[in-house]
Amino acid sequence: MLQIIDSTQKLDSSFLQALQARLQAALEQAAASLATHTPTLLHKDIELLLCSKEYMHSLNVDFMGKDYATDVLSFPLAPLDFARDSSGLDFMPEVPLGSIAINLPLAQMISEQYHHSLYDELCLLFLHGLLHLLGFDHERDNGEHRALESKLIASLALPSGLIDRTLLP
Repeated sequence: MLQIIDSTQKLDSSFLQALQARLQAALEQAAASLATHTPTLLHKDIELLLCSKEYMHSLNVDFMGKDYATDVLSFPLAPLDFARDSSGLDFMPEVPLGSIAINLPLAQMISEQYHHSLYDELCLLFLHGLLHLLGFDHERDNGEHRALESKLIASLALPSGLIDRTLLP
């Protein structure tokens, strides 16, 4: 189950309900792309925290040792690498997958900069964070994170993703 927490209290309930539906569709698409893990992924609890720039800055300092407010951070609750495990084992179904924190003001700014909706930007950030929860790491892998993220973005008709945006001039 996906739980969204708007700690900024800047989004109204109708926006949050629509966002919940969009992110649930993205989660289902991700699960379908990871076919052997669909039951596991769809039954995991995921927390999405929409937070302020200041709070994201403190999370990034405390957990990543980086002194700036980033756009998205992922916090897996257990070292799960089932996205790459071909055995199809169900890993600790009672343990939530983890948390994703998104810097809401930065997401709003980026959506305006790239001329797409806030829904799209939050969906892009959620997918990026979800893949990190699943054990993908674009800074260390051989392009697997980028390839899967691009596939999901195309299947959901979303604009350019985070990894691709950083590669654009």
